[in-house]
Amino acid sequence: MENIERLEVLWYTTFNDKVKVIPTYIEGQILQNFLDENNRLPRWNVAF
Repeated sequence: MENIERLEVLWYTTFNDKVKVIPTYIEGQILQNFLDENNRLPRWNVAF
């Protein structure tokens, strides 16, 4: 059991008329930043 008391979800627009960033690119950047800072991928990551 994870004993999670709270889960916060943030939603960002990555692609619309003004912003043009591929969502998969952003996902990769977030995972890379986590890996660089923690020397591992997030525990719940199932993509890699």
